[in-house]
Amino acid sequence: MQARAKSFPTRYGYCYIYPDRLEEERNDVSGKIYRWLSNKGITRAWFLYFIAFLFFLLTTFLVFQFLENYFLTLFLAIVSLVSLYASWVNRNVSILPVIPRNQIDRVIYHQAVPGVSRTRFEVKFSPKKRELKKMIHLPTPHKGNRQLPQSVFYMMKEEGFIRDES
Repeated sequence: MQARAKSFPTRYGYCYIYPDRLEEERNDVSGKIYRWLSNKGITRAWFLYFIAFLFFLLTTFLVFQFLENYFLTLFLAIVSLVSLYASWVNRNVSILPVIPRNQIDRVIYHQAVPGVSRTRFEVKFSPKKRELKKMIHLPTPHKGNRQLPQSVFYMMKEEGFIRDES
């Protein structure tokens, strides 16, 4: 890592702010899958949901053909439609681990709703004249890091990602 990087913990790893880029390092299995996919040229999350849709659609067809279990067929058809809906909703969500600073348009801060959602930053950027977004989720606040969302908010504001809307 470079010496001038600022960092903060995220839900799955760490996020580093360099002078020229924003980099998220994920330390889980999905991070390794995302890194492998982005090396292959697949940069958006809809691809994973579409693969799940195709899998559930094929499974639905096979269950209907060979088992003739209508309840299971209906259940798998509903799951495949939900996965198609997730593919459509996440068509602009990026899985890229590195975002150059000159491509970042804005960063939106979403406050946590207790028991419902986490604190997150929505990074909107446009690499090829198409606006994409990357979600950076902060970890659940525990006793030791209750002030983490405020400190990360001020760090992002200090770096110029979050601007005053006044």
